[in-house]
Amino acid sequence: MSLMPLAKKIKAEALRLGFDACGIAKAQPLHLETQQLQQWIAAGRHGEMHFLERHLNLRANPEELLPGCKSLIMVLINYKPEQLQDTHAPQVAKYAYGLDYHYVMREKLELLLHFLQKEIPDVQGRAFVDSAPIMERAWAVRAGLGFIGKNNMLIHPKLGSYTFIGALPITLELPPDTPLQQSCGNCNACIEHCPTKALIGANNFNASQCLSYLTIEHRGEINSKFKPYLKNRLFGCDNCLDVCPWNKKAPNGNSELLKSDSFLLHYNWEHFSRSDFKQLFKSSPLQRAGYAKLRERLKEIKNNFTEF
Repeated sequence: MSLMPLAKKIKAEALRLGFDACGIAKAQPLHLETQQLQQWIAAGRHGEMHFLERHLNLRANPEELLPGCKSLIMVLINYKPEQLQDTHAPQVAKYAYGLDYHYVMREKLELLLHFLQKEIPDVQGRAFVDSAPIMERAWAVRAGLGFIGKNNMLIHPKLGSYTFIGALPITLELPPDTPLQQSCGNCNACIEHCPTKALIGANNFNASQCLSYLTIEHRGEINSKFKPYLKNRLFGCDNCLDVCPWNKKAPNGNSELLKSDSFLLHYNWEHFSRSDFKQLFKSSPLQRAGYAKLRERLKEIKNNFTEF
């Protein structure tokens, strides 16, 4: 029996659920990508993100995460916002403007799995959104959803790189999509505009110098040589995305992840408190940094950024 009609139905249902793109990859070990990751870690470019050192066998082979895995259904959600923060306010990465994508996307992936199980009841699957050691970008590339740019992010030809990636490994072998034959070409805009020169090229960058890493993942005092580049960045850095030509022509997202009345766009950071962090930010990606880190960054911004 041809499973092509089922694959088309799955993709149509994914779009109906609110995903902006869907592709299918054949499950097989990621030998090259795992080797690249090991070399990157050995060079110490992952900073303090020691969780990347663990479970390399799971990252390499999806069957370790889901026994009998045959395919991975990969999905994207476009989060490019229409409205931006005031440039003088403490800056938050655009992916954190709205709701925490982990919960929203996982729920949609589980609904997609239920849809598939109505068609073929004995199919098993697991929904992953940054919740397991799985190489989402590599699988998205194999599912024909884009290519890895010099900004080291997945670039979809229509959506750019303002996208969240979700993965649904399943125990059914569906017809796989063909990877795209595209690249950044001669464009080096992201590399040229990276404040700390963390970008080295496609599939290689120094995370320990990245302002997103320093303002989110890094714990402790930030190296003084990077502080002049922080300016009024509170959480993350979008430089390499903002200058990317693929993103400039990408449409704005319309997911429920992006609320036009998002409190963050008009929030008075002068009054930021632990109570606000627990209540207003409880469903926000800013939870990742933690209250103490955000509070310290706000103090530094207030002391060093004259326009705040």
